[in-house]
Amino acid sequence: MIDTIRFKLNPVPFQGKELPGWEMHHRISPGEDGFPIESTWYQHKQTALRIGGTSEKSSWMEVSLPRLFYGSNGYLLRPKDMNPAVIAAFDLASNVLVDYISPEKLTRYDLTHHFLGDAKDYVCSLRGLKHKRVRRAAVEFFESGLEWPGSNVYIRLYDKKMEMDRSPGEIQRLEFQLRKKALKDIWSLRSGFNADMCYNQYKDLSGQFATRSVPRLGSINDLLCWLKQEKVMINGIDPVERFMASRKKSQRYKIEKDLNSVRLEFFDARFTAQLPLDLNALEFFDCPPKSQDQAVA
Repeated sequence: MIDTIRFKLNPVPFQGKELPGWEMHHRISPGEDGFPIESTWYQHKQTALRIGGTSEKSSWMEVSLPRLFYGSNGYLLRPKDMNPAVIAAFDLASNVLVDYISPEKLTRYDLTHHFLGDAKDYVCSLRGLKHKRVRRAAVEFFESGLEWPGSNVYIRLYDKKMEMDRSPGEIQRLEFQLRKKALKDIWSLRSGFNADMCYNQYKDLSGQFATRSVPRLGSINDLLCWLKQEKVMINGIDPVERFMASRKKSQRYKIEKDLNSVRLEFFDARFTAQLPLDLNALEFFDCPPKSQDQAVA
């Protein structure tokens, strides 16, 4: 349920040197008062965990918990692993500091889950529609997804299999990147993450989409049947009649007979229908890369 997180840190001095397994970066940018601002960050090569701040002290840390804990963010982080994963991230980040990492507050977290189905169904059902927490309507995201680019709630829906292996699949990731006013008190230094609060927020956000029911059209007869049922007109012309007029009488008879037997299937991207009331009943669908096929309990 939790993927990428970002913490604001209490300042702790960096080691200030190159370390095995880490990349060290420096950047100098102009400040508002004309004086240059120096920043430093370390990135762990294997997990991509990043920790940065000023040239001398840390002020933030960002990490994908599934990638750190399971080796790939194609997996979904299980509730029982949330807090062990955060502790592992703190331990790893402390390797570049002279003292143990000191988190102050959570400034970003991503809530994610995987849904079964074809990307085209979800995209057709949601394309151009809005989410209650984002003013802008959905826009295309790569080849098989959508995004709602809000400032506090940034939403992405995409084919996870396509991202992992560059081939379409049946696992769609719905991801909410939450910042600022969208953040809830789901984490504390004393007790860590509250999995139930994370799940409840995810369910609430998942139910705030405007959706439409769309037909699954797998043949020309499916299309003709849908056009006929919906009484679609194109520039004042009935496309079904136009199509039939160009066919022979015997062909028209056969097509009409076939249309009477068509039973259209419809799809509506209502995510809450696939989310149980209780987190313990939630089913996880992982999408690891081809090179990783181990199971996550």
